[in-house]
Amino acid sequence: MPAFPDLGAYPPSPRDAVEDDFHGQRIADPYRWLEDPDSPQVAQWIEAQRTLTERALATSPWRPALRARLMQLHQFERRTPAACARGRLFCWRSTGSQAQPVLWAQTLADGSATVVLDANTLSTDGTVAVADLAVSPDGRWLAYAVADGGSDWWQWRVRHLLTLQDLPDRLDHARFSGASWLRDSSGFVYGRYPDAARDRHTALAEHELRLHRLGNPQLADVLLYRRADQPRWVFSPRVSADGRWLIIGIWDGSANHRVHLLDLQDLTRPVLPLLDAADAAYTVLGSTQAGELLVLTDALGGSGAVVAVDPQRPQRAHWRTLVAPGVDRLESAVLIGQQLVCCTLHDGASRLHRVALDGGVPQALPLPELGTASGFVVEDLGSEPSGVASLHFSFTSFTAAPMVLRVSGEDGIPVPWFEAAVPFDATAYETVLAFGVSADGTRVPMHITRHRCLVLDGRSPALLIGYGGFGLSQRPAFVPSRVAWLEMGGVLVQAMLRGGGEYGRAWHDAARLANKPRTFEDFIAAAEYLVASGHTEPRLLVAHGGSNGGLTVTASVLARPDLFAALVPAVPVLDMLRYHRFGIGAAWAGDYGRVDVPEQFATLMRYSPLETIEAGRGGQGLPPTLLLTAERDDRVHPAHAFKFAAAMQHHQGGQADPVAPVLLRIEPRSGHGAGKSALADVGEKADLYTFIALALGLRHAPGAFP
Repeated sequence: MPAFPDLGAYPPSPRDAVEDDFHGQRIADPYRWLEDPDSPQVAQWIEAQRTLTERALATSPWRPALRARLMQLHQFERRTPAACARGRLFCWRSTGSQAQPVLWAQTLADGSATVVLDANTLSTDGTVAVADLAVSPDGRWLAYAVADGGSDWWQWRVRHLLTLQDLPDRLDHARFSGASWLRDSSGFVYGRYPDAARDRHTALAEHELRLHRLGNPQLADVLLYRRADQPRWVFSPRVSADGRWLIIGIWDGSANHRVHLLDLQDLTRPVLPLLDAADAAYTVLGSTQAGELLVLTDALGGSGAVVAVDPQRPQRAHWRTLVAPGVDRLESAVLIGQQLVCCTLHDGASRLHRVALDGGVPQALPLPELGTASGFVVEDLGSEPSGVASLHFSFTSFTAAPMVLRVSGEDGIPVPWFEAAVPFDATAYETVLAFGVSADGTRVPMHITRHRCLVLDGRSPALLIGYGGFGLSQRPAFVPSRVAWLEMGGVLVQAMLRGGGEYGRAWHDAARLANKPRTFEDFIAAAEYLVASGHTEPRLLVAHGGSNGGLTVTASVLARPDLFAALVPAVPVLDMLRYHRFGIGAAWAGDYGRVDVPEQFATLMRYSPLETIEAGRGGQGLPPTLLLTAERDDRVHPAHAFKFAAAMQHHQGGQADPVAPVLLRIEPRSGHGAGKSALADVGEKADLYTFIALALGLRHAPGAFP
């Protein structure tokens, strides 16, 4: 049975008489005031919610035990390749106890390494992170983007890589764009919003690309591209290998992209709309010696292909197919010399193949186990005497900490370049692939990680994780807190739901707009499979997901509260009638739909968690709920969690249910998740699993962890 202490009354949450008219239907929004987290009233409410949650978790013996074990599990060295220039590999390193990682530069010829940038020196409390970086082609300059308190807003700075001193250059208001250097290393192109866009209570508009020349003030940056007629478009820059073209990737919130070209040798020439039909996804990978652009696209089929496009003849009839669509989704590809290394997804796990640009039989590159390959960094051609490029990348699984593998240009076999030592016995666990059956008969895959000696008698607690949105794939990853869950006797399940990208465009399209509820049906199907197969039972099953996944798990639990023992949505999207009014939210309409379209509004109303609770259409017998959010989340406004928590607490009559309380954990000086310090992550995850232990009634015994 759950073991929460007596919590008494919830903090007061006044209900205002606020209504909106949607197509003639009056919809109440009594907690509109919670959309202003800067107001004194909301600040007081936040503090009261923090106090309540602290009281609920403070006396559990699981909390100190989890904090101690999570600190141990964080204590392993990590290395993540970031860039390569002039024979130097730039790699993030962390001991695990540092709040932020440290950027090192290692000379590939002799292995010597030096510190380039210690992100821990950017703040006193470890809440300022480096969100992105770009090394100049001549290897002299580092452009790096600083994010304060987990914000999506960046400030670009520039460091001299010989003196390790920063220039005075400070480029503010940057967001949703990396930096790409000119070939002569005199400056770089980056994306930003107008100054007024920093108001986090409004929707973002008018993204633009600007050219910054080293040593100039930001006011002197040259405007290269902006579309006043398309204020919601977001741009990503890439300077071509020959330096002539600025390749502009354009995203409008849908799964389709555009690619335009700007002639950097003559800025007076009009922009060339290279791929402008917005009929597919397009990602430029690089260029051939003949000047063709290599493009990863799903225009030839949902699984993806690589084609060569001549900028002078960009029509599809003139494309040259280098990698044809296959059975598995082609997730990414990287140009390495005169070859492509392609990463495909097979039932959610990575597979690598090497393909020559001039044809031939693809060569499989073996990976250590079922897991995820990512972060591919190509060595520049001058880094080896042979002049043949090589590749570094990260590899991880549910039980294997991230390692770095290197693919040599000579033999093509991935070999370990760095391996982490983790205080965890991975050999005691296994990951298997299983399938549930959704409401319409579709098979729903899931990865189940469990102890090798698990008895399928339904007595094991299980954590079911779901996302299912925006064509994003849920792949195996090593997460220290989930390792602790395994050690608690838990089963870890990651479902691959429709709306995601695990099986390409069709898998994504199957759960968008009017079909969005299929995502929730898939999650419920995964839960039903876990019960039917004996992995767990409803009294021991936890629903957990973040961001769009927070919507997924909450809508699923509201539909089937009998299936779950606890609900833990993190930084969730829950108010589907107002999500578009904040930050980049309007760009999510391609998945969710728009309230100004009557039929899309009707769908949103059917599943919007906040409206479901407010309208009394769900919520009966809901399990214990912990909502995780952050004060500075400027991607998913914290008001989503605030308003839903207030509505749930009101639904319980203002008195905390001793069996199924509704709690809210609000991380200070933190955002959507990126850049969170190790200490903050340990504290949040310890509270998350303490809550789960209390909700499931798991008894703590000394020595529960190794």
